[in-house]
Amino acid sequence: MQFAELTGTTSYLTFLVPGILGMTALFTNMSLSAGMSLMFDKEFGFLKEILVAPVSRSSILLGKALAGTTTAMIQGFIILIAAALLGVRISGPLELPAAVALIVVTMFFIGMGFGGLGVSIASRLDSIEGLQVVLIFLVLPIFFLSGALFPVAALPDWMKVAVDVNPLTYAVDAFRYALTGLHSFPLGLDLGVVVGFFILITIIGSLLFRNVR
Repeated sequence: MQFAELTGTTSYLTFLVPGILGMTALFTNMSLSAGMSLMFDKEFGFLKEILVAPVSRSSILLGKALAGTTTAMIQGFIILIAAALLGVRISGPLELPAAVALIVVTMFFIGMGFGGLGVSIASRLDSIEGLQVVLIFLVLPIFFLSGALFPVAALPDWMKVAVDVNPLTYAVDAFRYALTGLHSFPLGLDLGVVVGFFILITIIGSLLFRNVR
């Protein structure tokens, strides 16, 4: 198959920009901001001072995730501006305000979900090195099996199962719909998965974070 037949566009840059947005949400929230931030707090004793504050553990978890999500969203806007300067245009069926709103909503929920996952994992580990190993083990397969860099239509059937259960797949699909109108899943499913992932991780993370000492 030719590239255009697989992607619906002849420009790889146009195809790639949604994937870069997904990569930003994943790497910034799960590893760089939320997870590592909590681990540094544990390593240097700052977490003890945070835990004695009169706030719920869930609020601390959401605050850590929100910090990373805010950073990722700022980076996302910079990526969109750079892409526009390179000639990428929003060509989907949505008007510009609606397309930007879809990108913001998707970035927020997928970022909060991965931020919560990073904090949840960090809360159960005792060393920065251990966290780095676990995050690399998780982050790279999530990223490469999301359709961010290449069309998933070219993958073998057994690998598509991993793509279909990957929450980042649906976020990238929503980003791609907002920018180009191309999509592999219904938009309602994309948003349902990213919001459901956020809710699930928040519940699990809150339960795990309660036992942090």
